Amino acid sequence: MLKNRRRKKWSLLTRTWLGLVLLFIPMLILASIYYLHMKHEILFEHKENLISQNDQLYHSVLAPYINTLEENFERIYKRVDYRDLAGANILHKQQYQRDWQVYLNLMGLNNIYFANEQSHYLIYPAPPESTLINYNPTVRSWYTLASENPDHVVWTEPYMNYGSNELIVTLARAVLAPGNKQVGVLAIDTKLQPLDKVLNSSHMRVEHGYQMLLSAQGVILAHPDKSLIFKDMQEIDWLSKIQGDSGIFEDHRTQQLIAYHQHDPKYGILLTILPTINIHKIFARVSSNIMLVVGVTSICYLIVALIGYRYFRRMVNEIVHHIRASRDGLASSPSELIPELMPVYGELSATTSEFNHIRQQTLLDPLTGVYNRRFFDELLHAQLGKQQPLYLVMFDLDNFKTVNDTYGHQVGDVVLFKVCKLAQSLFYEYGWFCRYGGEEFVMIFNINDRNKIHLLLEEFRQGVALFEWREKGLISTVSVGVAYKKEEESGDTLLEKADAALYRAKCEGKNRVIFDG
Repeated sequence: MLKNRRRKKWSLLTRTWLGLVLLFIPMLILASIYYLHMKHEILFEHKENLISQNDQLYHSVLAPYINTLEENFERIYKRVDYRDLAGANILHKQQYQRDWQVYLNLMGLNNIYFANEQSHYLIYPAPPESTLINYNPTVRSWYTLASENPDHVVWTEPYMNYGSNELIVTLARAVLAPGNKQVGVLAIDTKLQPLDKVLNSSHMRVEHGYQMLLSAQGVILAHPDKSLIFKDMQEIDWLSKIQGDSGIFEDHRTQQLIAYHQHDPKYGILLTILPTINIHKIFARVSSNIMLVVGVTSICYLIVALIGYRYFRRMVNEIVHHIRASRDGLASSPSELIPELMPVYGELSATTSEFNHIRQQTLLDPLTGVYNRRFFDELLHAQLGKQQPLYLVMFDLDNFKTVNDTYGHQVGDVVLFKVCKLAQSLFYEYGWFCRYGGEEFVMIFNINDRNKIHLLLEEFRQGVALFEWREKGLISTVSVGVAYKKEEESGDTLLEKADAALYRAKCEGKNRVIFDG
């Protein structure tokens, strides 16, 4: 009875303070739930974005690089005559060496060689004689591996050429006579440094993160830290966490998110690593915002209680009503209960918009896989700012509208894709090939050698003209205009010069390369 009398004598202000204390507890609960929800959503968003970027890098860089190597190898393989290998000696050595010299220059290969069953061999470029003493090619891994798989191109495990300090991988295939009788093996050595350079270039690197390429055994094939190349990965337990073609996992010990993609053993395992410290900073900002909102809301409760207890009592009753409704599962969103939380939702909306914007801002053309117009514009501006000599090239597929009208846009897309694939295989180490719009392409060369550029462009033009298509009567050619930057010329002027040269190529019969001036 005494306790009841004391409770009845409590003032409204005392009841208000008691209500604030009681309301502060569910407020903390709601804030905690909101924080955990935001933490989950932000982490999920980063994971999805990291997986997407890793998969995109895999399909736009790694897979085309490997496929291009195999295609280049097939071109060399088709020019080998089994009869030149079948005898006691290899025939037409000088002709092969001349052909291989061209391939080495255009394709960036390291060595081309073949050997027959009698252990006779031909290597270009020829190594020092001292390295070939007691050399038996038939016991080499590339020879035995190709012999075990005569119908396929085989890949050896990457190895370090300690003479040149370069990481090398060998492609090989058995040369067969009629009746599938093996007479020898053709092989090429290619460097992995160009792939490492592309994976860790500034426009490919994930912000605050980096890419790594591993062999299936965990040997590092590409890494920003060159001292780690061809060494075993320290975090060897990562291999046990790689399940399926692609996915993501978190290493709590090193505080990193690791997205991976593996589809074919010859491609290796592509990893994109992002330190979670940046995500924790976002968590800290979200936590600070929530604590700020809780503090402001508490102060507002206090002010309202001191100014007008009637309004405050009505507000408390309303909050209690909504809390009770929330417990019953009737409340739809906390934003309807506490308006002070709206700034937090505004921050969330802005953050989500930024993530969407980042995803949409891609630098690659989705159809062809080459760089897009946006990347070209930024690159041209940056190159012009260096005040260095510059070659700008414009390409246009001849009669492309006729191809679309006659064979359909799907065939047109195939033509665009195949042309771009050839361009990537020829130009990838000499500059940047970009889709300018429709059937028009542009390229900025990073070399200042007119003869070399002319040779590359002619190789590309002839390669396009030699394409074979399933569609009867379909012929593909390309016209090319080249402009050279002089002194203080602007980007618009340079584009106009290249376009004028391209127009001349069109007027003079198409399927040709024209240099401005």
